[in-house]
Order: sequence, then structure tokens, then C-alpha cells
Amino acid sequence: MTATKAESAKKKKVIILFADTHGFASSIFEALQPIPDSSLTRKVSSIVIPVAEKYGISCEAEECQLVEFFDPDGSVQVSIFLLPNYTPPTAICIIHELLILITNSNEPQSILIPYYIEPQKVTWKRTTSTTPVVYSVEIIDDTTATRDLSGAGLPRLPLPLTLQAIECEVLKCLVHLILPFKVPAMMIIGTRIDTTTKNQDINCTFDVEHEILCELGDFLANSTAGLYFANDKTLLKEHNYVVELQQQNPWQALYG
Repeated sequence: MTATKAESAKKKKVIILFADTHGFASSIFEALQPIPDSSLTRKVSSIVIPVAEKYGISCEAEECQLVEFFDPDGSVQVSIFLLPNYTPPTAICIIHELLILITNSNEPQSILIPYYIEPQKVTWKRTTSTTPVVYSVEIIDDTTATRDLSGAGLPRLPLPLTLQAIECEVLKCLVHLILPFKVPAMMIIGTRIDTTTKNQDINCTFDVEHEILCELGDFLANSTAGLYFANDKTLLKEHNYVVELQQQNPWQALYG
């Protein structure tokens, strides 16, 4: 192992996932596993983030799923948090409390936030790319932080993207909440070139989304020592993208 890889391996990785109806987050949560010859052990648990009492916000569940990977010495090398699918202001309160919990330790760590976004919510795309696209958004502009987050020796980094190009309130709130903590952090955004038509095969859309999921999972696995992404454990759900888009924007049905 080179000095750069050794430095990167020493820094604990924290992955934050946001539950979604299509199963992207739950798939990553379940499919990141220790490689067969790894010394890491995987432990699943849950934690309660008490936002109702502290912020006076009523929410159905304050429980967050957690999976941790321990080395032989009992130290946590990777933590994955799966947060409930909330919108602001509840999501902001939960994220803030989670960041306090994460940064309460003196050990060096970095944060990765994988997220799938529908194509109509990304305003800048490279049309020369293949249909599945994975972008990276650096929350802290630091070369060392980027190396630590991505993992030394990776074949490539995702395409760069600015936060302004993403129409997602939760992610934008997350960035503003992370900055004061001064923790190296990067968002890994998966999307696709929007080629959907009324007659497009739903299975085609699902195949593309599954490929995006695997790219996100492989990147996360390569960024963390001792893990791999088990494709057979994914929980992605098929859905009718066209119908969902028309439900969100009924006026589009008039024009096709």
C-alpha cells in the first residue's frame, strides 16, 4: 500500500443515505458488504435522533438505520446511516442532529452522500455521455479532501457538477448544514440522460437505473477499504417513470 492509500485508509468514512420510494438508498445500505478476504465485520443497528422534543417538530419516526464495519481491533472504519424520507423542515433538523453525532468524535473522518436524482432536476448534463451519468459535487474545495473521499488509486472520479445545477432542496440544505462543521464531504449524484417518451419500455428505464445504482455502489465500495457492492442484494423497484412525471406535472400530458 502506498503512503497516499495508507493515509486515505486511516480516515473513517461516513456514508449518509436518504430513504426513497424506488429503493436506491436501501439497496446501497444492504449491498455494501465486506469482501470475502476482508477482516471487517458488519453490524446492523438503529439509533434514535430526538428531534420532536428538541425542535418541537412532530414526526412519525425518529429512528435511523445504521450499519457499521469494524476492524479486528473493534474500531469502526465505515458507518452508513439510512435516514427516513423526510422533507424540510423535519429533514433539516434530523440532518443537523446527525452531523452533531458524527462530528462529536475527534477521529479524522470524511462524508460521502450518494443520491439518485430524476433527470428533470439536473439542469446541466453532458449530452455526449452514455445514458447513465454519475456526477460529483465537492462540498469542501480541497484537493486532499477529494483524495481522501474518493480513495487513492481509483480509475476515475465522477463528472464534476455544481450545486446550483441540482434542484433538490434536501441536498442544498445538507450542504449549508455541513459547511460549519468543516468536515470533508462529497455528494455522488446519479442520474440519466432524459430520453423518456410515452411509449418507452419501462424495463429499459429500470435497466438504466439499475446500472446507475451499480455505478454508485461500486464507487462507494472502491472509496472504502475492504468493501464491495453485492449486486444480488439490491432492492431497486420498477416504476412507471412517465406516469410519475405526469402526476408531478399534469400539464405535460397535454403536450406529450
